[in-house]
Amino acid sequence: MSRGSKLFFPVVAVLGLSGFPPQARASGDGSETIHPFGSHLARLELTVEPGVFTEISPGIVQRPSAPYAAAHPDAPLFGRDPANFRPLNVAPFETQQFRKGLPVGQTLGQWLAASGQAVVECTSSGGAEVEMSFRGLKPNGVYTLWQVEPAADFGPLGGNGALNSFLADSEGEGEFQVLLGFCPGEVAATVTTALALHFDAKTNGDSPGGGLPGGTVFAVQMLADLNR
Repeated sequence: MSRGSKLFFPVVAVLGLSGFPPQARASGDGSETIHPFGSHLARLELTVEPGVFTEISPGIVQRPSAPYAAAHPDAPLFGRDPANFRPLNVAPFETQQFRKGLPVGQTLGQWLAASGQAVVECTSSGGAEVEMSFRGLKPNGVYTLWQVEPAADFGPLGGNGALNSFLADSEGEGEFQVLLGFCPGEVAATVTTALALHFDAKTNGDSPGGGLPGGTVFAVQMLADLNR
C-alpha cells in the first residue's frame, strides 16, 4: 500500500474486534478494497444531518434536512449549546429545536460536499492496513476517527484515544493511517468507521465529546463501511 504525504498523526496501534477469535481471521492476499465516506444524508440513513444545526430563529437551531440543504447551501452551521443541550420542544428527532452553540466553521453545503475514502489491505498476519484520505474538510479543523459498528466495539479507531486524530491542512485535506488487528472483509457484521469534527478544536481521549453528546462540541461528518 502506498504511503500518503499528509499523515499528521501516524497510528501504529492495533485494534482487535471483540468476539472475533484469532483463528477465524483469514490471511490476506495483499489485494486492496476501496470504501467511500459519506454523510448521513448521502448514505440515506437519516432524513436530517444529526450532529449539526442551522439557525431557524435568533438563537434557536434545528437539524437540517435534505430539502433544506438543497435550498440553503450557504447556511452557516452551529452546534447545540453544550451547557443546555436538551431539546426546547417536545417533537420528533427531525424537528427538535435547541439553543445555538458553537459555530462549526462550515456552511451546510460545505459540510455535505466533503468526501473521503478508505483503502483497506488485509495482510497475511490476519490484520489490515487502512489508509484514509479526505477532501473538503474544514481547513485546519481537528478531526478524530472512531469505530462505531459493531456497537460492542465502539471506540477510537486504532484503540487509542491519543492516536486517532489528525489536523486538516489549510486546503481542507487530510490523511490518516491505521493498522487493524483483524481483516474487515472477514467479519460478518458491518464494520463502520466515523470521521468526527471537533468544533472546539479539542480531542477528548476515548470519548469524542468528553461526556457531552454529539452536536455539542463535535459531530460525525462522514462514515464509511470498511467491509461493504
